[in-house]
Amino acid sequence: MGARSVVVGEDVSTEDWTTSVKQALDNYPSPIFIIQEFKKPSIMEHPVFDDGNLSNMKGRLRLSPYYFVENGKVNWQGALATFCPADKKIIHGMRDGALMPCEMPA
Repeated sequence: MGARSVVVGEDVSTEDWTTSVKQALDNYPSPIFIIQEFKKPSIMEHPVFDDGNLSNMKGRLRLSPYYFVENGKVNWQGALATFCPADKKIIHGMRDGALMPCEMPA
C-alpha cells in the first residue's frame, strides 16, 4: 500500500494486487476506487525555499486543475502545482513537497 491508500500494482505481489482490486469491487460505490495506468512523471529542476534559502531542487511535478461553476457554466480557473522530491514515486501533498499556484494564461 502506498500514499493515501494508493496501490501501485508493480510494487505489490499478485496476491496483494488481487486483494486490492477485490476490495474496490466489493465496496463499490462507497468509496469509489479508481484504477488507472501509472506513468511516472519526468524529473525536472525548480527553485524552492528551504529554511529561508532559495535553492534548486530536483523533483517531479503534478498539476491539479481546478474549476468553478459560474452562472451554471463550468470554467477552468487555474491549477495547483505540487512539486515533490525526485525520490518520491507517488506525488501527493507531503512535508517536503512545494505547493505552487499556477496563474491562468491571459
